[in-house]
Amino acid sequence: MSRILENIEISSCEVMLMDRELFEKMTSFFDVRSAGYDEHMRANIEHFEEFYAAVADAIPPGDEPYRILDIGCGTGLELRWLWQRRPKAYIVGMDLSTPMLRLLKGKYRDHAHQLEVVQGSYTEHSLGAPSSWDAVVSVMTVHHLLHGPKTALYRRIWECLKPGGLYVEGDYIVSVENERKALAEFLAATQGIDGAEKGLYHLDIPFSAATQRNLLEMAGFCSVSVSWQRESAAVLVAKKGGLY
Repeated sequence: MSRILENIEISSCEVMLMDRELFEKMTSFFDVRSAGYDEHMRANIEHFEEFYAAVADAIPPGDEPYRILDIGCGTGLELRWLWQRRPKAYIVGMDLSTPMLRLLKGKYRDHAHQLEVVQGSYTEHSLGAPSSWDAVVSVMTVHHLLHGPKTALYRRIWECLKPGGLYVEGDYIVSVENERKALAEFLAATQGIDGAEKGLYHLDIPFSAATQRNLLEMAGFCSVSVSWQRESAAVLVAKKGGLY
């Protein structure tokens, strides 16, 4: 199970059972923690370097132009690996947190001509016109969504990808049994809280690989696989059908 960015480290399931007043809105949660985000992720993701490399390795290498949308990009930890894989990639990073995006831009000044940032929620903001992107990437972000909103997001991702394009998701993963347990606790703790199921609050609800694969296939992806997995983190790769 993931560890969340709290002054005192506690699991998401423990958070769900606490006083609802402790639930934080997603934007403010990351705004106030932006300065220490990179260090936290490096300390709390098992096989950190291998994980981020695996996200990039899911994308075919090449020197030709390539368009990537990175949703929930935060401070852009994955961008270094993405540019190693695709040196000429043009990347658009979308995130709720202005401080996070400010840090991202400062970190990648040398790639300013290949980088654009968009402040907004990927559940609400346009992801682009049909066939806009060669790849869409998300890293450690969509585990805040339940089945309905997540499937709706996957459909929007499918629509904005080019034929043959890829969606790459690096995220927390749990067993089927732990998924059921966490879901029950989430629903009990958030009953009556408007917007909790849409990811408006920082509450984790990671799914099993089987559930993730099923949701992506329901959204229209023709090929879904787990390209990498260690303990509680995995990389899933979903392909949109058609010639590429």
